[in-house]
Amino acid sequence: MVKINWADKKLLHLNKLYISNILSLDDLKNALKPFLEEYSLWKPEFENSEWFDKVITLLRPRACTLLDIVENFRCFHDKEFDYSLSAEDINKSIFNAYPDFINLCFSLSQKLAAIECFTSGNIESLFRSVAEKENVKLGKVCNAARVVITGQAVGASLFEIIEVIGKEKTVFRLNKAAWDEGYLLWLAENSVQIV
Repeated sequence: MVKINWADKKLLHLNKLYISNILSLDDLKNALKPFLEEYSLWKPEFENSEWFDKVITLLRPRACTLLDIVENFRCFHDKEFDYSLSAEDINKSIFNAYPDFINLCFSLSQKLAAIECFTSGNIESLFRSVAEKENVKLGKVCNAARVVITGQAVGASLFEIIEVIGKEKTVFRLNKAAWDEGYLLWLAENSVQIV
């Protein structure tokens, strides 16, 4: 593990402020392009894409470096993305927090598929109603769903992420996780990608 001294932390913080508050969206997109190309994530249609702008706008507030954005971009890109959580993190975020995880995935996937106007507000309402019906805290439902949908334990607003990822990919990932109880643990233990 690389040790970061106080000066490095300050530089990372300044860089984060620059990325999130000072750099224009167009300049940020231009700076990201070579990195996205290097990781085979760039598509020419991103040049004037409202979707791409939404993704970058979601990711930039939490990014300390451009590579942070690239790393977190993978779950938006297509159905396949790197799943980087350990089996311990998966257990903590999903199975310990929400023992009836499989039924949760089925329930969320069916209800999300039925939403006609797929907006963050409608998605949030759906999650709140599921949490209320299941008599659990919203955070437990969101944490479990976030891991399946994004492959990450933390990030921007889950409801905004789901809206930008889209209905098809979100429902696909929830259904895939629900069909196999050991799927997520196996993925983490074997460093496999969600397809």
